[in-house]
Amino acid sequence: MTRATIARKPTLAMTETLKPYVLYVALYLGVALTGGSVVHLPLDPPRYLLIGSLGVLVFIIASVADARRRHAAGLEGPGGGLRRYVGWSVLLSLGLGMLSGGIQHFLDFPDYAAALLPIGVLLSLAAYLARERTAPAGAALWRLAGGALAFTLLLHLGLDHLAHELEGGDHAH
Repeated sequence: MTRATIARKPTLAMTETLKPYVLYVALYLGVALTGGSVVHLPLDPPRYLLIGSLGVLVFIIASVADARRRHAAGLEGPGGGLRRYVGWSVLLSLGLGMLSGGIQHFLDFPDYAAALLPIGVLLSLAAYLARERTAPAGAALWRLAGGALAFTLLLHLGLDHLAHELEGGDHAH
């Protein structure tokens, strides 16, 4: 081993360590920016649409780089492809952003969060199943869809009731 080879190894090791870390941070930063923009949208729509767009862009770039680095299983086989994988990943990011943002800011925007959380459950579940190509077939798919819809309806009704209680809503019948 030459001195030049020894001198390059720390740089190579540093690159091999930092590249996956930067991709990981970029993926989660993209999700966080997207989620933050979704939940804060009512405060300043132009500002949060810009932040959300940047979050989606960061997420797309990181997803493409990470998928290529890992040769993601979602890219292989029939119906695969980088655009398909990244597209479903972006929708998954939006759904997870709705969940995290809705949870974090329920007390700030109770009515909005009461709608955002159930939508986030449905969107993230559908996007995950499509991206990973793991959706069950036939009757199992219908059971899953029915269960997910029932869960999100109950979640929405419960959160909507809680939102009105928090706001001191009138529930006279």
